[in-house]
Amino acid sequence: MVVQWVTKKALVIALFSGIGFSSSIFGLIADDNVVLFQGLSGALSFLGLLLYFLLDIGKASRKVGIPFAFAIFLCLLALSISVSLDYPWASPFLCLQASFVILGFMRSSLFSSVSTKDFFTATAMSLSICGTITLAIWIGWRMHINLDLFNWEFDIYAASENDALISHLAKDLEFDFNYSSHCLTNNTNSTDVREAIGACEVLNHVVQKQQWCPAVVGVIDVMSALCCTFMLQAHSGVKRRVSTAEGMLSEQEAQGAARLQAVLKRSLLVVMAIAAIAYAAASTAGSAGIFSQAFYAFGVGGIVTIFGYVYVETDQALLHKLLTQTRFGKIVMQVLRNEWMRAFVVCSFSFGIPTMLLLDRLRQNVRRLRFPNETDIDKFTPAGRRVINELRTWHWSMILRKADIFSVITILLFVGLKGTYVFFSWLNYFLLAAQLDLVAISSLVFAVGLLMFMLPIVPGTAVYLFSGVVLGFYSTSNGLHFGVGIAVGAVLASVLKHVACTGQYFIGYLAGKSVHVQRFVGVDKVPTRAMEMILNKRGFALGKVCILVAGPDFPTSVLCGILKLNIPQMLLGTTPVIVVSIIPQVAVGALLTLPGNEEYSALATVFAFVIQVLATLYVSYRILKTAEENLQSLSQYREEHAQVAELTRRERSYTRKFLEVSSWAKLPIHIKGLLVTTSGILWSAAFVLVIDFMSAQKLCFRRFSMTDRIDDDFASGGLGGNWWNIVLQPLGSIVLVSTLASWQCLECPQLAKHAISCIYLDEDPSGRASKLYLNRFLKMSKYVYKNTKPCKTIGDSVT
Repeated sequence: MVVQWVTKKALVIALFSGIGFSSSIFGLIADDNVVLFQGLSGALSFLGLLLYFLLDIGKASRKVGIPFAFAIFLCLLALSISVSLDYPWASPFLCLQASFVILGFMRSSLFSSVSTKDFFTATAMSLSICGTITLAIWIGWRMHINLDLFNWEFDIYAASENDALISHLAKDLEFDFNYSSHCLTNNTNSTDVREAIGACEVLNHVVQKQQWCPAVVGVIDVMSALCCTFMLQAHSGVKRRVSTAEGMLSEQEAQGAARLQAVLKRSLLVVMAIAAIAYAAASTAGSAGIFSQAFYAFGVGGIVTIFGYVYVETDQALLHKLLTQTRFGKIVMQVLRNEWMRAFVVCSFSFGIPTMLLLDRLRQNVRRLRFPNETDIDKFTPAGRRVINELRTWHWSMILRKADIFSVITILLFVGLKGTYVFFSWLNYFLLAAQLDLVAISSLVFAVGLLMFMLPIVPGTAVYLFSGVVLGFYSTSNGLHFGVGIAVGAVLASVLKHVACTGQYFIGYLAGKSVHVQRFVGVDKVPTRAMEMILNKRGFALGKVCILVAGPDFPTSVLCGILKLNIPQMLLGTTPVIVVSIIPQVAVGALLTLPGNEEYSALATVFAFVIQVLATLYVSYRILKTAEENLQSLSQYREEHAQVAELTRRERSYTRKFLEVSSWAKLPIHIKGLLVTTSGILWSAAFVLVIDFMSAQKLCFRRFSMTDRIDDDFASGGLGGNWWNIVLQPLGSIVLVSTLASWQCLECPQLAKHAISCIYLDEDPSGRASKLYLNRFLKMSKYVYKNTKPCKTIGDSVT
């Protein structure tokens, strides 16, 4: 097993890092004709995957399946290499993920008789050895110049190895392009430097990937070893301990179910940690944005790997009994069947769901041709039929509505982040041009930061970076020490954070007086009460601190207000954010004003990133542990939540009838088409924005940071004097316009809902308001009117 891991890691390091010959590979793809190679490798990859699925190659003999899978891997590897200039981390991700796929194959075939403990103990040892060796090699390689882990000389040395790539990037420039003089300089007013910004961006991405790839590989190996060790503490010999017979769990089955329950809990924690990696990558990007692609890619791969681990290592019959006959299983199934969770699944896969069903139908047709006497007459395979039967039980009109909300939130976050950077850039240079003293400029930064903190879509990280950029640049421009700007910015941001938390708390406090808001956040539900129990602890309780520090800024403080927590204790628990987030991010913002400090900026970013991931993981663990240990007390009726219970009771009949009226089977075709079209447009817009965020080649918004100037030309990283130029045409405008148009269409279901509520809750005895809303809704559908018109008498009898 060690040999397998060593071979894979050696391949990754040799092909994609500066230790190997990655410069030669980048030289090969630095060609205008690489597009043809991308198209060919992409077509072969698609064809191979399609045939693998349709022909059931996975069920064929190893003599057929293994060579076929290897050929597909080579095509995908060629495709990932050909797009490395735009997606530098695609190739390492593919190779590392393939190593885990091979591990799963070895476990299910070659080592199926080996116990879980022995197999994954050997895996953890192999990963830890490989990871340690890889990190040691990387540190020695980095320090062979001046015995310094972070230095400019190494950047220059790494860039000089990419001669072919530099020649390709410089072919359209009218001067001799030089990495050190054009990319590592403070002279941003030079015409040559401004024209070389695009080439510097690509070359910087390649150089950083070549330098950090071995470190990323080593860290992933060590983290994987820790995950194996963590999972092994709960998993011991679960397989083949239960029969497939239905009924109550026997004593032996109950023991196996207890171990499987522990496995599922730990798997959930690992998934939460990986999701925290993606969140932290977005919220602590800083100047280390080159790593965002790596964090997201490896995060997705990690979640897939964990689910694969659970699938391979659990007995399916035991899992079914655990989910249907135990309290923990019923809680899990309740969560999985929640409409918000189903909406999240729809957003995650979206067009992939109908695509997979179409491919499943094609595969069934192929099976009929190959085995006419052995294939069922059903249009879908047995697995596809189970999926369809499950999907038919979903309330699609409500799920699509919630999926639309997820899509809109995603769009607002990305658009809001771009708008925040443009605004902060303008404000930064406006304040510097005003020639204000330190007190005045600090006061304005405080006022603007407080205003931005009150906006839900603005992350706190953007405010911390802005403080560092403005005060860091001010200190260096006025003869002050660079550290003065960081110190003032950190103090200012710390005070600002606590004041903003208080303001957000009162927003939640006022909103919490509404019974509807209380019900929306689930004040009477076990998860929210478990969080409340953790937050009510005094002092610096670790769980409380992790929630207040790692949680999203606006929602966390607003939730504290809704729950009416103690303000001084909330602020006390928030204080550690100064060390783990504010100081690092302010330092990153200040370093952004000084070119050539990417390594130190990345180090500060990684520190904040790691702390946030660990805090999120611990929060998930504490909430699960608290909910499990105090389930009975947290589930009890509370007098302060009597109004929430009463509201739920009063609206029960209305909710039941509304779900009946809006069920997918009863909706007319044009309403179904409207809902699907609206959801499809919103999801597509959100998906394009995610791709735009992760891609080096921008699709919707220009690359722009708060240290860039709006008045500069495009070649210099500016917006040509017009802030709207941050939107790339035509795709950027199409995304924004289609989002606005789709959002307007979402008003129609709300009109029907309001009309039904007027009828059922007797808020409109005369029916005039109901008719008004129904008449407006009739423009879209006469169906709702037909089904709600006789509901007045029913409403009188049930309310």
